[in-house]
Amino acid sequence: MKENSKIKLSKILLLFSPLLFFLLIYFSVKLYDYYILVKHKKTTTGVITKVSFSGIRNEFEVNNVEYEYFVGNIKYKGYTSSKLSYNYVISDIGIPIIPSHEYIVYYSEKNHTLSKIDFTKPTKNTIEKFIEETSSILAKYNKFKKCTNNNLKELVKSLINIYGLNVVADIYCHQEPLVENLRHNKKTFEKLINNKKVDSLINVLCLKSD
Repeated sequence: MKENSKIKLSKILLLFSPLLFFLLIYFSVKLYDYYILVKHKKTTTGVITKVSFSGIRNEFEVNNVEYEYFVGNIKYKGYTSSKLSYNYVISDIGIPIIPSHEYIVYYSEKNHTLSKIDFTKPTKNTIEKFIEETSSILAKYNKFKKCTNNNLKELVKSLINIYGLNVVADIYCHQEPLVENLRHNKKTFEKLINNKKVDSLINVLCLKSD
């Protein structure tokens, strides 16, 4: 009985050994690349060029975000994967990843093709785009009908100063169903705009200018 069990185990190991060997090589390469990137890390600015609900280069690929960055005068492409919501590909901090937005990219001084984009660090230009785009969304709601575009930009800036970039995610995701996006959705957006702090800012920034 024991002999039969050993034979079965040997057959199973033999069957899966190529896969195990492949996984060992794959993760070893990934670990080495990570080591090289961390040890020789430099920073630059990367711009989002493509996002997709499937793979960037083919539908079976895991990576669904493409970005470009320069080292000197040479342009490189990088790829990464990010989560999906109902309407968007979203970063770890919940903000939709949108082509033309810029973030800090880390690359290896030893191998410029090794890179990692940091979605927690948008550039100043991209924060301005956040403010421009989210203030345009607020302008569609009756609650803000007495606010000018400049009023709304100042309002969004004030909210970011108080609550951080979560505000940006809530406004972008104002039409997201709760079941598709637990962190930022219609409910969190409604909670945000019905906040007393928002009422206070409307009074100060919008009604005062009448």
